[in-house]
Amino acid sequence: MCNGRLIADGVHALTDLVSDITTLATISYSLKPPTSRFPFGYGKVESLGALGVSGLLLSGGIMIGLQAVLALTQQFFPELGHMLSSLGLFEHVHDHSHHHGSDFLGPNINAAWLAGGSIIIKEWLYRSTIKIARDKRSSVLASNAYHHRVDSLTAFVALLTIVASNFITNAQWLDPVGGLAISGMIVQAGWFNTKSALLELADVAMDEDIKQSVQSSAKATLEEHFGQDAELRGVQGIKSGQNFLVELEVAVAESLSIGRAQEIEEQVRQRIAAKVRGVKRVVVRFTDSSKREEAFVDEFVAGRASDGEEEAHDHEHDHDHGHEETAKGKSTSLASNGDKMGSRTGKGQFVLKDLDDEVDAILASSKAPSTTTASSDPATGLLGTATSRLTGLFRNVVGGKTLTKADLQQPLQLMQTHLLEKNVAREAAERLCQSVETDLLDHKTAGFTSIETTIRESMSKALTRILTPTSSLDLLRDVTSTTSGSNERPYVISIVGVNGVGKSTNLSKIAYFLLQNQFRVLVVAGDTFRSGAVEQLRVHVKNLSALSQRENVGKVELFEKGYGKDAATVARDAVTFATNGGHHGQGMLYDVVLIDTAGRRHNDSRLMSSLTKFGQLANPDKIFMVGEALVGTDSVAQARNFAKEFVDTKGKLRNNGVGMDGFIISKCDTVGDMVGTLVSMVHATGIPVVFLGVGQHYGDLRGLNVGWAVERLMR
Repeated sequence: MCNGRLIADGVHALTDLVSDITTLATISYSLKPPTSRFPFGYGKVESLGALGVSGLLLSGGIMIGLQAVLALTQQFFPELGHMLSSLGLFEHVHDHSHHHGSDFLGPNINAAWLAGGSIIIKEWLYRSTIKIARDKRSSVLASNAYHHRVDSLTAFVALLTIVASNFITNAQWLDPVGGLAISGMIVQAGWFNTKSALLELADVAMDEDIKQSVQSSAKATLEEHFGQDAELRGVQGIKSGQNFLVELEVAVAESLSIGRAQEIEEQVRQRIAAKVRGVKRVVVRFTDSSKREEAFVDEFVAGRASDGEEEAHDHEHDHDHGHEETAKGKSTSLASNGDKMGSRTGKGQFVLKDLDDEVDAILASSKAPSTTTASSDPATGLLGTATSRLTGLFRNVVGGKTLTKADLQQPLQLMQTHLLEKNVAREAAERLCQSVETDLLDHKTAGFTSIETTIRESMSKALTRILTPTSSLDLLRDVTSTTSGSNERPYVISIVGVNGVGKSTNLSKIAYFLLQNQFRVLVVAGDTFRSGAVEQLRVHVKNLSALSQRENVGKVELFEKGYGKDAATVARDAVTFATNGGHHGQGMLYDVVLIDTAGRRHNDSRLMSSLTKFGQLANPDKIFMVGEALVGTDSVAQARNFAKEFVDTKGKLRNNGVGMDGFIISKCDTVGDMVGTLVSMVHATGIPVVFLGVGQHYGDLRGLNVGWAVERLMR
């Protein structure tokens, strides 16, 4: 009997250990950020852990009940108890009950102190764990908490038995009766947690209170910022571990611009994230406000026909439309440039798209189809080596820890290496990590949040601060306000940069964008040095002119004076010509003057110094520098050297002391998620990124989506 009790206690201790390790492991893994393989994060890993821990709890409750039944039958129905014992069904089980045998004389009353102490400790552990579980809405922590409650309840039964046995004769029946009552409570809690985990894995809808909180936050944001422009139609979402993945349906006017829609989405996302704890992903789905139908009704693909019917339909479809597509093919190829580049607002204004996941499609389309295999590195999969996983868990899960310099040193070094691999210049990477260290030093981490996660969140905020412009980048508004009113004049934009980065190509893309907004554009051949530069612009202007006539948008012409002329003088004369054609009293001939310049090495002081004269004579409203996404550390020196040349006649840097007005980063379609050049150039100068080039066509110009860039850098 003694050996049996020791084995039962050993099994009990083992299951508690398994429960604790499972809880720790699944919580740690579930907090990892999303990846391309797991785009919705690892929250379901915690749901699996909750299922395992609650399963242990449920089986333990059942076994306690069976042991209690056996003990009662042995005392009151000995023959039935002997028969059940002979079946061997109750040996070596997870046993919380207290068997005493027929020679039970009652334990010493002093043992009550031990039972009382056990109750206090286990109940404190239960209440502390369940508080965090409810706060985090963590099902695996809740299941683990009930393991402590089981120990607390069994100690309570032991205390009652000890006390009662000293006052009641033959009170050994109290122990199994208490065990039976405890069994019922444990089975109830275990089944509730098991059912919750199963429903969570099956993607059951999130709790009604969370849904109501999300709905009220979204409604308040829409009413406060957008009035009648947007109406919340529906809210749905699922729970994934501690996280909630939420989707909203917002009805807007069909003419709403992409920029306005993105503003709505960002405002709603920020409000929900601030007001509703645990929401980690918010997707806003826009629908036409003129159509009244149930929310999310058209999300799922309709049932497919059988293969035979589908093939027959495809065959008929090809017959009906094949010739029509052939006839339309060439005529739509050029016209589609504008559609891919952006869209028109309700007021007819043409706005650029932001660059987001489109770059992935661009890269994918440029690669030949190939069959990929899963990584063989065990550390990248869900099941790594047990040693490395457990080591990582105890190293990283430091919920509630006050961070020291020693805690941050190694993770920040790894973060710096990560940024360097993303093409961020070393100077920028080092300063970013120093900023994060300053931000987190003596900072207390959130409960069950790893150091790695804390650093990643802080770095994401630092990158967002750097890349987010501090002033308006609404170029169309600036052009419109300058070219209208009593003091109207042409809006002047100059493009500068080193050799071979695509200045002329990106100037032509900006010209095409302005043409889409019905502006009259004068392109100035300011590169009077490089052989073929004027001819190159002439070809671009010819193509743009043909497109503008075909699409009935704007007007474009070339201003040139050949080679060998002073570029600053050419630029000044072009602005004068655009203003009134050289004759006073006449109206403006052009709305926008786009000035091309000669490429030059940033470390050639003689060539760089001529930019000062150019800036003072041409006096452009905007100076944009073209930089390559492929450039690494050198991008910092390029940006600084160009910016410092643009000073006014008093020797002060223009544009409030930063020199230039924005960067155009070219060749973004060639670097994937290695977009560190954006950070390097902005960090070095404080000048924002205005446009991104994603190809060689005139429509391959995009705006910067800061969230997209930060996500790529943190992958």
